Amino acid sequence: MPKRTQETKPSSRRQVCVLDARIKGFTAHFKLLEPEDQARFLDRFYAESSKVVEQHGGRLHDLTRAGFLAVFDMASSARSQDLDPVDVHRVVNAAFALNEQFVDYFRSIKKYFYETPVEMIRLRRGGFGVKERTLGLAVGLDMGWAVFASVGSESLRRERILGHVANLARRLVQVAAPREVLTSQSIRDALTDDPDYSLEDITADIQVEAQGLRLNRLADYENRSIYRIVSSATHAVNEERL
Repeated sequence: MPKRTQETKPSSRRQVCVLDARIKGFTAHFKLLEPEDQARFLDRFYAESSKVVEQHGGRLHDLTRAGFLAVFDMASSARSQDLDPVDVHRVVNAAFALNEQFVDYFRSIKKYFYETPVEMIRLRRGGFGVKERTLGLAVGLDMGWAVFASVGSESLRRERILGHVANLARRLVQVAAPREVLTSQSIRDALTDDPDYSLEDITADIQVEAQGLRLNRLADYENRSIYRIVSSATHAVNEERL
């Protein structure tokens, strides 16, 4: 075993809900902007998203190129293996609040974005218009036990979340559409009697094209149903707002 040159924090095992969020359509929409403008957009996006997550009792755990991973500790984890529906409800609330926050943020900058010279030329040539574009925040949710461990090299060491719960949340967000919230059986069971949300079993509909083949990679990986969470309250994001 190589000798460690610095102290590392001991790993911890906790029951958590993982929220994986990603801006769908980021490359197609923002490739016309200079890197400095992209950086300013993402910086504000992460700051505003962090506020929403913290308001719902979570924290940002990791940042990706156009998204983030948030973690919510389940209060019931210290008591038993059972989920507290209140815990799950606040996480789902966070997912829809994040979608609304992203839409509001993009509305505040789209005038500048769609009036760049290159974009105006594209529109005059019959390119995509504002309402035809596909842009939005996709979210994948899962709940389970995870290990938080400090891993890395001597020069770069970070706390990572390890476990099936993080893997599944990532796969869910990969296939989720813009402004869509997907989850698996674990959270579906906790939301069974929740009047604010309904769940649609879309396992058979989650298909991706890969080399000409239609594959349901989530069903193969998880071997159980995948659900779309639909809000029955005002959380639902109206596409016309974009």
